[in-house]
Amino acid sequence: MPIKVNAVHMEKPKVRVLVTEDGVANYNIVKPEEELEEIDSLEILSPYEALATLDEITIRGGSMVYDDASLNMAMEINGLDHKSKGDVSATIYNLDTETTMDSLTVDYGGIRYLNCAKAQINALFRVNQDSSLYTFSENNMKINELKMKADGFFQMLEQGYDMDIRISSPENEFKDLLSLIPGAYMKGYESVRAEGKFQLSGKVNGVYNDSLNLMPSYDIRLDVNDANVKYPDLPLGISGINAKVRVANNASALDSLEVDVPFLSMNIGRNPIDAMFFLRTPMSDPYVDGKLDGILNLAELAQAFPMEGVKGLRGKISANIAAKARMSQIDRQQYESVNLRGSMRVEDVLYQSSGYPPIQIEDMRMDFSPRFVDIQEIKAKLGKSDVSGKARVDNILAYFSPKSTMRGDVTSVLR
Repeated sequence: MPIKVNAVHMEKPKVRVLVTEDGVANYNIVKPEEELEEIDSLEILSPYEALATLDEITIRGGSMVYDDASLNMAMEINGLDHKSKGDVSATIYNLDTETTMDSLTVDYGGIRYLNCAKAQINALFRVNQDSSLYTFSENNMKINELKMKADGFFQMLEQGYDMDIRISSPENEFKDLLSLIPGAYMKGYESVRAEGKFQLSGKVNGVYNDSLNLMPSYDIRLDVNDANVKYPDLPLGISGINAKVRVANNASALDSLEVDVPFLSMNIGRNPIDAMFFLRTPMSDPYVDGKLDGILNLAELAQAFPMEGVKGLRGKISANIAAKARMSQIDRQQYESVNLRGSMRVEDVLYQSSGYPPIQIEDMRMDFSPRFVDIQEIKAKLGKSDVSGKARVDNILAYFSPKSTMRGDVTSVLR
């Protein structure tokens, strides 16, 4: 008598998914059908037939690691609880899901976007099994204190995926957005005083197909207006936070990426910081238009923002830099067309963190010009070692291109 599955319950499952740089995944271990032995004496159902009566899946206390070297992305989930119900025997049915995560960490491109965040997702999908189409609307998500809604569809194709997904934040208190920043969300967060509003929206549309090098387009926008934050156990705060950010790509090529930050400003302690930044064609010929003007007093930063594991922080970083140029203009030595000027200075910096040797920078100055960036003198100490030297970078805009390498000269002495 064939076995049919009505429900699947998992207690504390541990899943580890690894994908190599060339796209080989550790879960792709099933032998090709032609290699399987023919078994005529047993009545065996296909996976689809065996799961035809499945109407419930539950997970309690699960954990998962997804490490994809091909995308330079890693995700870790702990304390995963999930419940889904639906009549999968029907061609078209509703799938009702509830998911919570005690800890969600996401790294992408060397940047940690979420660090041990709490997450909750309540989603209702309309499933069409014939077309592998999942449609959803008014689904609720919560990451730490930030609440979001999502609607659209996701479809599995023979090769790749098709999607049209839109997200928005129905509530726009700045304190909810602040909870996403690693280190900001901590025990007693309800006592943090925060003011200001924000607007967050995003959309992803199109086909993802790795073999055809197709990527969906996306457009993410964030506006922050007149925000302030003050932690109850810290003497200083961060005030006058204003920002407008747009990250978009309307084509499959990464070279179509557009980053627009027309303004970003805040006061950390008693020092203002103002910046703007635009980026175009980062793969073929990076175009940068940006400015940075301000002073960052690291001792005041430590008195305004919580830093777990930091035992000591002091020093001053001052900058007044402007850049408007294409990398090709620097490569062709068309310096008359390059606007790159200003300076940055690092003075009396000390950084001490648990488990790492202290880092001290007594003095470092960087001067920017159309021809190069000149680091005139470096006086530093890494642990017990003294470091001194100077450097010159000839094509600083290569920093924004994954395909390019910065060129220059470095002279250093380590004692």
